[in-house]
Amino acid sequence: MYEHFTAAGAPAELDAYGRFMSDSHKLLGSWEGLRIWTPRLEAFLARIGMLSAALHPEYMPMRLPEASGYTAVCEKSVSSTHDGFDPLT
Repeated sequence: MYEHFTAAGAPAELDAYGRFMSDSHKLLGSWEGLRIWTPRLEAFLARIGMLSAALHPEYMPMRLPEASGYTAVCEKSVSSTHDGFDPLT
């Protein structure tokens, strides 16, 4: 895709970031990935004259909260109600 963009005259940069966490696809959608790719993207957008500020930061990936010490959501026994109804099944 990079070759097609640049062959058509479009400004483009290709960065190989390598391995990230357990799956490199998580780079763009995780809080940890933001500090890796955001500076390069903002610099590129500034060079080509495009807006590079977050207009809606509430839609950006957020840092996961610290563990509370309470039970995990996946533990069905604690989420069952008194009448035997289990909303997770």
